Amino acid sequence: MDAAVGRIVKALEAEGKRANTLIVFTSDNGGQRKWDAPKDQYDGRYEPHTTLGNNLPLRGWKTELYEGGIRVPCCVNWPGHVPAGKTTNSPTCIIDWMPTFCELAGAPAESALRLSGKDIWPLILGKSQPEPRTFYWRTPSRSALRQGDWKLITGKADSPAELYDLASDPFEKSDVAAKHPDRVAEMADALREERRRDQ
Repeated sequence: MDAAVGRIVKALEAEGKRANTLIVFTSDNGGQRKWDAPKDQYDGRYEPHTTLGNNLPLRGWKTELYEGGIRVPCCVNWPGHVPAGKTTNSPTCIIDWMPTFCELAGAPAESALRLSGKDIWPLILGKSQPEPRTFYWRTPSRSALRQGDWKLITGKADSPAELYDLASDPFEKSDVAAKHPDRVAEMADALREERRRDQ
């Protein structure tokens, strides 16, 4: 992976485009627990792997809604624009990149596109503080909602909702839904609204 990214950087330098190119390296989900290279998809071209990721100390894997399944690293590089070694832990989402790219290109995203993301460039540069936001995830069987440091995970109608306080429990070891029934009900309503808008 390092070598492949290096080839892209060298190609940009060779074309004289490196100084005007923002490179973003990220993932769409947490690491996989395993991958068996199903023959119906890969025709036996690849060997199975016992593991493809290590999300520890976060809980969960790809396709799960625990932090290990949805929280990912993201690296941004643009010499002369982004200070080297700068870090931020502010929650963002991959859908934030489209409006961010539009703003950087000088073509603000049109409202007709109905983008859900936010321009996060000021946040990356440390020129603004994170605003309160709601984040929403959905898989075929489960949904999750994050408001501030609170995160609700729901499943099928017959399975209880889970609630985590990520500020005090970032590894999601203690489900506190039973201690905060009002918050669960409020966040469940908000989650249903997100699902409705997602249709």
